[in-house]
Amino acid sequence: MLNKVFIVIFLCANSLYGSFVIRDDFVKVFDVSLGSNVAGSLSLYNPSDVAVSVNVTQADYAYTQVGDDYFIEPGKYERSNARWISFQNTILLPPKENIIYSYTINVPKDRTLMGSYWSVLFFEEIMSTPTSNIDELNLDFRYCIQIISSIKNTGTIDLSYANVAFYDNSIVLSLRNSGNLWIDASIKIDIFDDDAKLINSHTTENHRVYPELDKKFKIPIPALKPANYYAIIVVDCGDNKVFGHQLSFRN
Repeated sequence: MLNKVFIVIFLCANSLYGSFVIRDDFVKVFDVSLGSNVAGSLSLYNPSDVAVSVNVTQADYAYTQVGDDYFIEPGKYERSNARWISFQNTILLPPKENIIYSYTINVPKDRTLMGSYWSVLFFEEIMSTPTSNIDELNLDFRYCIQIISSIKNTGTIDLSYANVAFYDNSIVLSLRNSGNLWIDASIKIDIFDDDAKLINSHTTENHRVYPELDKKFKIPIPALKPANYYAIIVVDCGDNKVFGHQLSFRN
């Protein structure tokens, strides 16, 4: 039996895998109104000397607290927008050419919709000559594009902390998005000694946390001499939405 491994190219741009390249952002964000039709697009490039056929499919996307991604049948997840998206299933990329691939988000006229909804589109080359060796490992590369749509003037941001601790020279914390808007948050950690002297300050890159999901972070800090410390943790979600926490610990 042929073993087929799908490698998902997730959240990186301008990478070359197989025979085509997506030259675009891998996360598309739209502020939408009820009943509206919103156009979206992606730039795809074929650097090879032959035409390439690409298959486009959908999935709903979520993740576990520890960062494992999983994909399920489109339209099944409670906050899926997969059924709103109209797209072409097959693309033919001529050799050495760049094309613009278009799709449409058709937002329902449903006043119960509030906050953010999302799903993903997969882009995968259609192989014209599949391997006949049953013992050969066949690797397929798939680009994964997240499409996030937030209903304008609706939704709330509500973030809570859980299991905040210090170990292995790191601050470890879990964040839960209890609201219904997705957030793109940075985390700032200031570490002080017992005399309230600032020892270290660190700000992470932004991280997405989706509604009703938890995400765990492990943030390394410089080595500290044995003593008592406390950390001020601030998660900045933008739009003046800031959530703080204080942790006392001993190294």
